[in-house]
Amino acid sequence: MTGVLSIILVLAGLIFFHEMGHFICARLVGVGVRSVSIGFGKPLLQWRGKKTNYRLSLIPLGGYADLVGMRAKDELEPPFSKEDAYYAKSPLKRLLAVAGGPFFNFVLAWLLYWGLFWSGSALILPELGAVRPDSAAAEAGLAPGDIITGINERDIASWDDLLYEVQSGQGAVMLVRALRGERELSFVVAPRPFTLENGRVAYLMGVAASMRFVERPFFTACLDALRETWNKTVFIGQMVAGLFSRPEELTENLGGPVMVAQTVHQQATHAGLAGVLKITALLSINLGLLNLLPIPALDGGHIIFNLLELVFRRPVPERIQAACTYCGFVLLIGLMLAVTALDVLRLTG
Repeated sequence: MTGVLSIILVLAGLIFFHEMGHFICARLVGVGVRSVSIGFGKPLLQWRGKKTNYRLSLIPLGGYADLVGMRAKDELEPPFSKEDAYYAKSPLKRLLAVAGGPFFNFVLAWLLYWGLFWSGSALILPELGAVRPDSAAAEAGLAPGDIITGINERDIASWDDLLYEVQSGQGAVMLVRALRGERELSFVVAPRPFTLENGRVAYLMGVAASMRFVERPFFTACLDALRETWNKTVFIGQMVAGLFSRPEELTENLGGPVMVAQTVHQQATHAGLAGVLKITALLSINLGLLNLLPIPALDGGHIIFNLLELVFRRPVPERIQAACTYCGFVLLIGLMLAVTALDVLRLTG
């Protein structure tokens, strides 16, 4: 039950922040909002604000913010007028309204990381709790209790940093800096390949974390959270770019709602609240990046249309926008069906 509740709360939280981002940014630039919904389909709960209808709907797989006057031919009904219409605003204001959703997803990730860092629940100290006797680390001279401070030219602040550097090195020889007591030592380590169950190769030093967490002061945690949000954004962006250059990995790395639900359930069951908040931050960054893709049916498509208008001083004809948006919807529906099928195949082996 805890896992199911966690899935519902995580999805609702991600959708809420995204749609409220659209709502707040739209209102800041003077665009009216008819309704904001968490979920699709039949409303389960709804209440009327001054101008906006707020809804909690039946199907919790998305949401929407219904901006007034998205097209010039849309009819405007009271209490809205032409001054509230999306099409009546400058391209820059329209761009801000549609970019508000993805932006708030990054804000949510930052806030979650901030809380986790401040509470000491997010960063595992890069301290070796165990070193396998026949491993690359043991051969180099590393020992339990050593705290890794750097690999090659990069400083290491957490266990995640350590894992990333080892894997991204693809087995290349590394210069590892570590603290042993008060002494700073250097070691030359050559991670060894290990074949995983799915056939992929990982590179291992043969060490385990001590599982001590790093606590941060309030304002230091704020800056660390910004840095972590940026690092994770870059990392996910590189992974997405890698999928296009290595299409054979699509079936391994792409996932849909079923995979998301599985991941959240696992974190809730095995890692508790901190694990759920970590995966929520990561999913929020994923959602923000997904919506920034230049696909007309997504926020990124609307951003592209507005950028083109800013550059060429004339709007993209509505007929072309409508055709592109239709194609975008078809592409997204096909992608959703494909990733759902992949999820089902994984479940059935």
